[in-house]
Amino acid sequence: MAIYHLTAKVISRARGQSITAAAYRSGSALRDERYGLTHNYTRNRKAAHSEIMSPAGAPAWVNDREALWNRVEAGERRKDSQLARAIEIGVPVELSNTESVALMRDFIAQEFVSKGMIADFCIRRNHAGNPYAQILLTLREATPSGFGLKMRHWNRKSNLLEWRAAWAERARAVEGPSLDETSYRMLLRQTENVKPYTYRSVRPGLFEEIVQKKLPPGEGPRTGRPSVDVKPTRER
Repeated sequence: MAIYHLTAKVISRARGQSITAAAYRSGSALRDERYGLTHNYTRNRKAAHSEIMSPAGAPAWVNDREALWNRVEAGERRKDSQLARAIEIGVPVELSNTESVALMRDFIAQEFVSKGMIADFCIRRNHAGNPYAQILLTLREATPSGFGLKMRHWNRKSNLLEWRAAWAERARAVEGPSLDETSYRMLLRQTENVKPYTYRSVRPGLFEEIVQKKLPPGEGPRTGRPSVDVKPTRER
């Protein structure tokens, strides 16, 4: 069943450097020129896929992860400067790695790169049932000569809502049964005020039929004994 999850936060110098974040997410070793440290996450943080996407006309060095994030650090002077935006997205488990990469590229190109952001993203499959993507976005507009002005309007809450809606649309389009709001409310109405039972068995295929809306809405909860289709055992 396709579900969606998208969260976002801003990475600031006060909370941790962008180079540390980039190395951790991509599972790579990056040298931080500002502090003279190398952050190495190659041993335990291998990503299933990682790449950098940038607007047309951006300098070639933006495709070098170490050069990119060192330039981000060098371009900010304040000790509490905002450096990057980190986004985490749950990837539909139904998709292969190749399909996941294609879906992420399409989403990132339309929602971020087209606006002038550079996106450093990776897909992780640490657990078979929980694939997810991590994206680091620049906060300054990419230009042919490097970074331009910091785009404050990218921080608006309305953008986050639009990104979530855009990702939800893509996630719901993934082939497979989905439990939308209407189906959920249908299930909720039929289970309100029902006495607690632990069911040993349910008619095979019943849940799938409900999810795919092959069954008409029920009459609502009834009092008394449960349906003969189930074998209840009262909780102790």
